[in-house]
Amino acid sequence: MTTPLWKTILAATDFSAASDVSVSTAARLAHQCGAKLLMLHIVELHGGLHETTMIQTPDTHELVSAGEFARTEATRQLLDQARRLVPDAVSMTPVVLLGHPAECIAAHAKELGAELIVVGTHGRKGLSRVLLGSVAERTVRLSPIPVLTIRTSDDAGGVTTTTRLQPLDDEGAG
Repeated sequence: MTTPLWKTILAATDFSAASDVSVSTAARLAHQCGAKLLMLHIVELHGGLHETTMIQTPDTHELVSAGEFARTEATRQLLDQARRLVPDAVSMTPVVLLGHPAECIAAHAKELGAELIVVGTHGRKGLSRVLLGSVAERTVRLSPIPVLTIRTSDDAGGVTTTTRLQPLDDEGAG
């Protein structure tokens, strides 16, 4: 019996259409390898909110911390996305963290036991890419493990993939 290429695959998602494609790809890879799938969403709090800032929930008007509310909502969205895209045969664990997306994905992937990161990219060009940057691109640069980027773009005519492989030793990494 051959050893599976990956035992744990991390699919980073922002719940966009590009993320749907990358999560589907990660789920197929996990199914083919018999790997576990970690679905990761990073919550970035804006507008002066901090994790401990107390807010009122829109539905029940209950007071909760912004971090708790964000984690609960993101977990609900992760589970909804998984129901749509991940086969029942794949073992999936939802993970929600607070922070800056690329930095959190790269920093926590190895800690979470992942051996491959799969992330979608929107295929932005020009000024929007300069202004908004690319979480996928920064993740590739920062990650200590291999990253598979799935690019979706209307003008690309479908899905294209690019892969960055890490060296086996620390020389030249980075």
